[in-house]
Formats: sequence, C-alpha cells, structure tokens
Amino acid sequence: MSIFQDNTFDTVVCFGAPLNYLLENREKAVKELVRVIKPGGNILVSVNSKWGVIRTQLGREDFDYTSFFGQPDYWLIDQVVTTGDLPKHEMVNHPPRHFFDAEELETLLSICGVENIVLGGSPCISSGFRKATEMLEKDEIAWMTILRLDEQAYCKKTMVDNGEFILAKGTKKY
Repeated sequence: MSIFQDNTFDTVVCFGAPLNYLLENREKAVKELVRVIKPGGNILVSVNSKWGVIRTQLGREDFDYTSFFGQPDYWLIDQVVTTGDLPKHEMVNHPPRHFFDAEELETLLSICGVENIVLGGSPCISSGFRKATEMLEKDEIAWMTILRLDEQAYCKKTMVDNGEFILAKGTKKY
C-alpha cells in the first residue's frame, strides 16, 4: 500500500477475507487501509467469522461431524473459539489464519480510526445450510422469503456472528 499517498481514495474495499491471513499484522493492514482513505471516506471489509465457520461445518455434506466435533483437541476447536487462531493443520488446505468475532472486528476498526461502523453477517440465516439453500433457490417464493429474512437479520447484533463472513462498513474519522 506504500505506493498510495495518504487520503487518496473515497472508498477502500477489502473483501475476500485477506485480513484473516495477516495474523499479527492485521492492525497494521487496517491502519494502511484507513491511511489511504480520504477523511469521511468509506471502508468496506469482510472477514471469516469464527462462529460462522464452525456453524458452516454442520451444513457440509459428506462430512464426518462426529469425527470433527468428537476430536476437539485434534481439530483445535476450542483454540479457535477462544483465540480465533488456527495454526497450520495437516487436514486444512489453508495457511494459518485468524477467525474474528463481531466485537473484535469492530474494536480493530475503531482503534484504527474508523467510526460509524455497521456490521453484518453473510449469509446470516442460511449460513451452513448449503443443501437447503440450493433447494429454496428453485422455488421463487421460497427463495424470496429466505432472502428477505436474511436481509432483515444480517445487521442485528445478535445475528452478525452467525454468518460465515462478517461484513463491516465505516467511515474514516475526520
């Protein structure tokens, strides 16, 4: 980001959860995103949710749920829930990463100079229910109903952590 001058952009978008992979550098990265936004400009961020990723495991097809939830030490389930951190794991096809909860993401953005923060969970109601969602999509009324419910729920504080992703928008402080 050093190629960009301070206060260059009206909006900065950081989607696809790259902040999850920056581990101890995530605060530095967010400060860089904020640095290049004009005062009053917008920041849009998405991260993987630690609660949403666990919830999503229950919706996987051809998955051994008992083996996963029955071996919490092997799968580091409690470590992920407690710290958000998942180190390199022989059965996970990702580098080490950090999963966020809504409060942590909001705090990170705030200390980096973002205000007017709004959080959302995506998808909120249907997260983890891939097969059910695919079936609902085939019926227009059912599909519109689940979309309407998701839209009503995704920004409720009690629902944000349900999503596989946490979305955040805010503005750079003047």
